[in-house]
Order: sequence, then C-alpha cells, then structure tokens
Amino acid sequence: ASLTYYEDSALPAFVTEQMVVADLELRVYFDTPHRLRVVVVDKNGQQWRVPQSVMDVPTATVAVPEAQRMYVFEHTTKPFTFTVKRKLNNATLFSLQQELVFTRQYLEAATSIPLPADGPNEPFVYGLGERIESFRLPTDTTYTIWNKDHGNPDLLNLYGTHPFYMRVENDVQPGNNAHGVFLLNSNAMDVDLFKQGSKLLKYRITGGVIDLYFVLGPTPTDVLQQYSAIVGRPFFPPRWALGFHQCRWGYRDVDTLRQVVDTYAQHGIPLDAIWSDIDYMKTYFDFTLDPDRFD
Repeated sequence: ASLTYYEDSALPAFVTEQMVVADLELRVYFDTPHRLRVVVVDKNGQQWRVPQSVMDVPTATVAVPEAQRMYVFEHTTKPFTFTVKRKLNNATLFSLQQELVFTRQYLEAATSIPLPADGPNEPFVYGLGERIESFRLPTDTTYTIWNKDHGNPDLLNLYGTHPFYMRVENDVQPGNNAHGVFLLNSNAMDVDLFKQGSKLLKYRITGGVIDLYFVLGPTPTDVLQQYSAIVGRPFFPPRWALGFHQCRWGYRDVDTLRQVVDTYAQHGIPLDAIWSDIDYMKTYFDFTLDPDRFD
C-alpha cells in the first residue's frame, strides 16, 4: 500500500517539514502461521537498510493462508495506523499509536501496551539488550540500543545490540501467551517503556526504516525459537570451548600470559584456553597487535 505523509502530522520540535520523507510504502509479509513482517519504507529506496548480505533474514515468497495464521493484521492509510492481534483471543499485541514520524535521520513509532483494570500496572516485558538490569524490564525507563564498551554500569547500553523484546501476555488475559517483536534496524535508537506515565513502548531511531517482525509463540520458548529462526541459530561450540578458560584485563605482554599458563600447570589446575583483553592491541585500536609486547 502507498502512504503519503499528511500535512497535519504532529512533528517533534526539532523536525522540520523539509526533513520529512513524504512518499512511503507499506509492505506486509504473512511469512508463516506464527510470523508476520510489517515494513514501512521510502518509495525511492534511499533510506539505509540492513543488507541481506550482512543479515540473511527470511522473507516468504508466498503468503501463508489466512486460516492458518495465528494473527490478524489491520491498518488504515490516513492517518496511518496498524494493529496486530492474536487471533485466538483477539488480544492486541501491537497497535501503532500517535503518528508515525518518518524523516531522513529520525523515525518515531509507538505502540500501546494494554493493561487490565484489576491486574498489574506494569507489563511483563523482557529483552532490549544488551545491558545489566533485572530480567523483567522496569518501566518509566529509556533503553538505549547502541554498542558501547564502558564497563558494567546498570541500565546503560553495553557490547551487543538486540532491538527485540518479548512480552508475556498474562498481564492481560490468563494463559501465559507470549509474543516477540524484532525491529530490523541497525541505527542507534532509544526505546522508551512507559515513560512519564504513558502506557506506550516508543521507538526513537536515528534513521533507516521501520522493519518489524512479529512472532506469536505462544510460549516464551516458542518465541525465542522463532526469533532465532530470523536472526540465526546459536553456533554449536567446539569441544575445547566448553573447557576451563582464564581471561582478565591487565596481562601486559605475552610473557605474562606464559607465566599464568605455567602457574596453572604447576598447581595442577586444568586450563584449556587463556584470553587476553584489550592489552594486546596497539594503542587500543581494533584489529591490531602490539608489535613490541605481543610479537
């Protein structure tokens, strides 16, 4: 479906009309009975997208029959909204709220998360890594998704980027149904969860496109299996990788590493691998080896 960014859209204060990408296209892929893909892209194809050569995500060539789908997809074009529901109980899983903001370098999209009047006042949401935080994500919080090496601070973004969340729906209706939402976008982003009293999960992204995968589970285990079918399965580790490893920051040179290995042997402690931290690099540049200390 074709979408035109309409003139009365409410734009953030820092966004001008000249920045808006006006001509958009909605593409919906009914991939499998449990997986739906919803993509909003610019018609001229100038926005950055994760290349298929980098991430070979699945895309169905034939839509699965409606009778087999676990989900219902509904949308309007002006204003542009869409909703994803679980067919079994008509529970809303994703509902585009407010107005989609789509500019060359800033995107904003939000979904409401329904809560029962007589149930918990916070959703059961997990994911949006990588960071140090409780398993169930706290609300009134912004989760930044952007790789960074800065120690082990609580809540802040760390080494990995995983714009995926899972929600267990027993906050709405008994049954412990779960679903997952994966945003295929490699740009830096913030994800707001129930900020300032809202009941929204809001994406604020520094470019790219909206490319959402919905997986319907229904169990949390099913959700994770369906998610890994999109991004790739974990590799089976070699046997030596399952052994005893030693690693730390501060091994200054290769002689120090040899001394550690020898000390393990002297004390009869098993050791299958030893790792050096960033000490081996030349002035801490990636893909380098210090020629003096680690030759």
